[in-house]
Amino acid sequence: MQKFFRNGTAIAVIFSMMPLSAFAATSPAPAFSDLSEKQPNRVAVEYLKNQKIIQGYPDGTFKPDFTINRAEFTKIVIGAVVANPVGANCFSDVKDEWFAKYICTAKEKGIIEGYPDGTFKPAQNINFAEGSKVLIKAFNLPQTAETKTDVWFKAYVETLQKQKAIPVSIDYAEKKLTRGEMSEMAWRLKENIQTKPTKTFDQLTSSLPAITSCAELKEKFEAQDYRSNRRYRGMPMDFMRVEGAGPETGAGAEGAVTPVAAMMNAEKTATDSTQEYSTTNTQVVGVDEGDIIKNDGKYIYIIKGRTIRIVQANPPDAMKEVSKIQTPDNFDFMPQEMYVTENALVAVGTTYESGDTKTNVYVFDITDREKPVQKRKFSFDGDYVSSRRIGQQVYFVMNQYPNYVGMEGAGKAENLVPKYFDSKTNKEMPVAGCAGIHFFPRYDQPNFLIIASVPLDNITDGTIKKQVYMGSGSTIYSSLESLYIATEKHDYNETASYDIWEPKITDAKTNFYRFALQDGSIEYKGTGEVPGTLLNQFSMDEDGATFRVATSKGEFWGDSTPTNQLYILDRDHMGNILGKIENIGVGEKIKSVRFMGKRAYVVTFKNIDPFFVIDLSTPTNPKILGELKIPGYSDYLHPYDENHIIGFGKDADETIDADKVHSANAVYYTAILGMKIALFDVTDVTQPKEMFKEIIGDRGTESELLTNHKALFFNKSKGLFGFPIQVAEIKNKDPKNPGASGEVVFHGAYVYSLDLEKGFQLKAKISHFDESKPIGYGSDGTLAQPLYGANSLMIQRLLTIGNTLYSVSLGKVQANTLADMSKQGEAALTNEDDGGISEPVMY
Repeated sequence: MQKFFRNGTAIAVIFSMMPLSAFAATSPAPAFSDLSEKQPNRVAVEYLKNQKIIQGYPDGTFKPDFTINRAEFTKIVIGAVVANPVGANCFSDVKDEWFAKYICTAKEKGIIEGYPDGTFKPAQNINFAEGSKVLIKAFNLPQTAETKTDVWFKAYVETLQKQKAIPVSIDYAEKKLTRGEMSEMAWRLKENIQTKPTKTFDQLTSSLPAITSCAELKEKFEAQDYRSNRRYRGMPMDFMRVEGAGPETGAGAEGAVTPVAAMMNAEKTATDSTQEYSTTNTQVVGVDEGDIIKNDGKYIYIIKGRTIRIVQANPPDAMKEVSKIQTPDNFDFMPQEMYVTENALVAVGTTYESGDTKTNVYVFDITDREKPVQKRKFSFDGDYVSSRRIGQQVYFVMNQYPNYVGMEGAGKAENLVPKYFDSKTNKEMPVAGCAGIHFFPRYDQPNFLIIASVPLDNITDGTIKKQVYMGSGSTIYSSLESLYIATEKHDYNETASYDIWEPKITDAKTNFYRFALQDGSIEYKGTGEVPGTLLNQFSMDEDGATFRVATSKGEFWGDSTPTNQLYILDRDHMGNILGKIENIGVGEKIKSVRFMGKRAYVVTFKNIDPFFVIDLSTPTNPKILGELKIPGYSDYLHPYDENHIIGFGKDADETIDADKVHSANAVYYTAILGMKIALFDVTDVTQPKEMFKEIIGDRGTESELLTNHKALFFNKSKGLFGFPIQVAEIKNKDPKNPGASGEVVFHGAYVYSLDLEKGFQLKAKISHFDESKPIGYGSDGTLAQPLYGANSLMIQRLLTIGNTLYSVSLGKVQANTLADMSKQGEAALTNEDDGGISEPVMY
């Protein structure tokens, strides 16, 4: 059997070594000042206080949620079983301190053993597996029969399980114990409490442990509610899983390496036409992403307000709006994104009912584009996070924050489980009961995350497949075979205010949960963790049997120095980090990332724009091949071909207001100038270079592309790309005021040609505003064309069908020839209350 603490894995955290017994209360107060009614271990702590086993701190607090060190742990255990402990000088680091008599008594009775070097390490934290052995020996409990196993603590944990002494807040064997949890176990053992839910060995060692009853679920929610109230709200944490209805089989196949050439080409061939047409700019080929505008080669689909418009775009000189989709709950429902297949349109959005948010999914049969037919509606409790379409399945991710305030009785815990509605049955049903809920160890939050798949090949009768996890997700990435959900994990400053634990910026981590996707099934496959936090979805990538991720740590303020790192994980064993590069661009933070085959491109920024080329061909040994430093930065990187990549971002002049900068290697915000487009040549990976660059406008120039990759139109075969843009110019530059912003002179879209000989060439400026009038105020001071409040004129997307370029705003669709950009036609979008356009037939 393993000796006490020899297998401890907890991080050493030094706590105050002040004797709890030195602060005995002068009155039998029923609670400490920081022991609220919701504290899950309150009864146990009060019991031990009344038994004079614990007394607390001079300020009247007990700090039940602070981790407990070995000295404090031993004091509570021995105080519960020995009346008058004595002793000193029993370890090289245990002399005559306040804790010496407890530790020496425990050693004398054979309850504890130290380390081979003769130390006890009293200030080191203790985890549950270590503590279980001490508890069994201290309370002289009959152990369960020891079986042959590599898990040294199994017999101890099974004994505590039999005594119902393991609090439900303990989710895994190596969890660092808190002062409250220690008190809870001591109370249960001393008083033989058999009425409270307990964890089991299988739960603590299973990859996905399960909750077994409503009583356990209720207690876990109450504990999580208490803890989350002491932290910043809204921080994504870990999840619990609820078994959903419908088959959940299927497994992840080996991920294929996406050819870089495939990433360059976003055109498709329409099913009813030989003309190529552009599609939504996505991260992974074959994994569609929802957007506000879609195109199928003949029709253009546009989310406008609370409606979806279908415009017949081909031929361009006869464009017209042919239908308007408006749902029955149109007053409440606001479509956010949509997907379009040959005969189906899926719209997703949110509604609010009695203060609760629901994610609604509508599926329409659009076989007849002039008469869309609503076939089905799904509704899930929770906020919409994101989604992906793979083939005939759309996968949705949602967060839900259940209202558990005032919950009484175990039976009502069933009401916490999220519900869903399916128009097929016309019923609202819970996803599952209390039993069968699974959860990921190491974290918990009183929230739910829902993953659901909706089939498009059988929109009337197809089965919804779903799973629910406790917690909330923030960023998702999907390959053809896997869905990854990322969530931030923060350690907290325990010396901060007791009411609010402040997150430790430098200790932020990101957890990843991988699910295999196959024909709508969603199967949990593993969990991984890396230091730092993500920028966005492009910080993640799957390549074959590996998962790659780039993160940043730290901030520019205080004593924290930002650093960046890249990790390669074993996809099928997510806890295994195969290789890593740390301290990339020290003092800067990641602005953009792009994984392309066996390379990664990373841009960091604080003053200049370091563009890093990273080799990933050997997962166990990634390495930086080259670095380029230029002014400005790139917010988004887009592949051009195997050896060239386009960066979209901002230009910068570090000399502007340099005297106002208070930290090294930084720039003042006024140093950020107009939009910048750059073409990077990485043919020689050791010496990347900026081949061409284009600067658009002055400070105040903005584009949706800098925050949303879907705003990019890119057609490699035609050598064209474009994006919506608002151009600002400083007409009379004043050297005394270098930080001035420009005034808006153009709002529409820019279209560029690009080849490796001539670089960037502006082919067209397309606007839906009246170009004969100024935007905003004219020279006479009167309002010519309002920029804000006239959003229907702002171009949202560019797309192509054949040799025609279409610009889409909420007011109209305009067609221009690709050859010379001359206007071919336009179609106005009717007002939302226009009854002249046919609305969908309700199924």
